[in-house]
Amino acid sequence: MDEEGKMTIFVTSGPETPQRCATPFYMANIAAAMDNEAEMIFQIDGVLLMKKGIAEGLVAKEGGKRIIDFIKEAKEAGVEMRVCSAALQLHDMSEDDLIEECDGVIGAAYMVDVGMDSAMVLNYWISGGTMAEVNNCLLPDELKYHIEFNVWLRDNGDGSYDMGMTDIAQTMAGSVIHCRPKSVGKKVKKGKSVATVESGKWVGPVKTPLTGEIMACNDEVESDATILNKSPYKQGWIVRIKPSDLDGEQGELVSGDEALEGFKSYMTEKELGECIHCEGFDG
Repeated sequence: MDEEGKMTIFVTSGPETPQRCATPFYMANIAAAMDNEAEMIFQIDGVLLMKKGIAEGLVAKEGGKRIIDFIKEAKEAGVEMRVCSAALQLHDMSEDDLIEECDGVIGAAYMVDVGMDSAMVLNYWISGGTMAEVNNCLLPDELKYHIEFNVWLRDNGDGSYDMGMTDIAQTMAGSVIHCRPKSVGKKVKKGKSVATVESGKWVGPVKTPLTGEIMACNDEVESDATILNKSPYKQGWIVRIKPSDLDGEQGELVSGDEALEGFKSYMTEKELGECIHCEGFDG
């Protein structure tokens, strides 16, 4: 960045992956030293790096510099550090638990604004699984996607497919309060609803890209719909469907680079800046 700009770094990795904890502070320090505005936002397990007593005993490599020293150097360089309010709740923390280098607590709206206003956004995510990323939205490589319906499908290897909402879909919906899947045994046609999802700002269908029969429903998302926000790909599957015309309909499913490019265009069309995981993200 030749001109003065802003770099925002989102950090979700915490003490359990210390090898991932030094680099975000180093990068923020470098950005600030180059006369750029730099801000770090700590989500999910990343908030633990801002907890008193944690970073003092943490090193990225045995014998290396402590994480608290990286934090202090970044702070001295002018880096601002803030934590996600829901991440505090996730770890039963309060503002009194935060180190003095932390500049405060923020919510989802702030994170969206700062991300969209930044010249550069870096993400340091919890490791585990292979995922592609577009604008802070995660897309597991092993899944297939339908861009228009904003859903994913996982091949179970027995002729059935699990289906759910993408990370992008859960962000657009906001905090989900109800999920009502169709009944087991229900036959559904391509483009029809397999479930109704309700949030504080939206009620709508989850559409299937495959014609078939619903073989199972996820009882967990019926009893706790916030799973769709926290774990859209692992715990948050909604229905299991057995397709009846897979060969004729799977042509609209995409993966890999095709999925990335498709969702980039989709997000631009919907004017969605990036995905939000303020309530935590477990895949």
